[in-house]
Amino acid sequence: MDAAEKLQALLGKLGLWKRRLEVGNYANFSMLEEVLLHDGVERNKPFSASLQNEMCKHLDTLQNSFTGYFSSGDLNGFVIPFLLMLTPLMIQTLPKMILLT
Repeated sequence: MDAAEKLQALLGKLGLWKRRLEVGNYANFSMLEEVLLHDGVERNKPFSASLQNEMCKHLDTLQNSFTGYFSSGDLNGFVIPFLLMLTPLMIQTLPKMILLT
């Protein structure tokens, strides 16, 4: 899976999470759901319309930001951090390189 496919998958997830929030499904936000259930908020009842609206707007902002940041569509040269395989030489010289920056 290349970077463009991963970006499209993330954008799809953000849209899905927003649609679920709009109908009161907090399953993608497990800690929030746990707090709501602990506080006795009914599962099908929105906990706070204003907070729910803010969360949806935030997901829209994230989606727009990612789309705008990677709008060129050419992610072939984009390197996803931490997927790089480090060689023993790289591991040995990495602390020295960090000190130089």
